[in-house]
Amino acid sequence: SQTQINDYLDWGLGWGLEYSNNQKYFWHWGDGGVYKTFEIASRELGTGVVILTNSQNGLKICPEIVSTVMSGDHFAFDFEMIEY
Repeated sequence: SQTQINDYLDWGLGWGLEYSNNQKYFWHWGDGGVYKTFEIASRELGTGVVILTNSQNGLKICPEIVSTVMSGDHFAFDFEMIEY
């Protein structure tokens, strides 16, 4: 079961689902106070990235890292719950 957030994002069973660049991605983010995490991967492409930070504003670097590893637009960064 999933909930549609917009044309590009759904929320699944604890994971975000992103549809962009003619691909499907699954992603998640974490907030442990001063520790922040972000993960995104594509099963079809067989690639993904996990980012672990030790800063309250550590997620600010995620779009740059993800675009280096997986080109294209990633709408997960527009999700309003992610605090940069």
